[in-house]
Amino acid sequence: MVSHARRMLSLSQTFGQSTPCPYSNHKGDTIMNAVTWFEIPATDFDRAVRFYEGLLGITLERMLFGGTEPNGIFPSENGVGGAVAFVPYAKPSDEGAVIYLNARTSEVLDRALAQVEGLGGAVVMPKTDIGPMGKFALIRDTEGNRVGLHIAAGA
Repeated sequence: MVSHARRMLSLSQTFGQSTPCPYSNHKGDTIMNAVTWFEIPATDFDRAVRFYEGLLGITLERMLFGGTEPNGIFPSENGVGGAVAFVPYAKPSDEGAVIYLNARTSEVLDRALAQVEGLGGAVVMPKTDIGPMGKFALIRDTEGNRVGLHIAAGA
């Protein structure tokens, strides 16, 4: 079993000591966001990657961490990075912490919610207005994870 620390070490080895990891948002000792990395556990990696690519209209970059663990990296520019991950130390769950993926626009959020069931997931909570913080919805993915989709106010 690969520990979380070993996984992070694998990330640094993958991107080298002189090249900052493009999925990190550290600047010196200052962390720019409260969250720096997330993993959505998958029991069927290919199914989960297809789900998120279809849901959000994006392409996940497939990589092996530690030489054996497949990951589908979400596109990110200068922000929090994360992946769909097939890892032995985590199992999908609809209990516990919830991560919120950036759906970018109201149109993307609406389209995602309209197609989530056809992709094998389920809508847990419909699009909900949260005032100046935007709108969000909760879904259950093909692996059983409860995941939020969020858009900023005015998006």
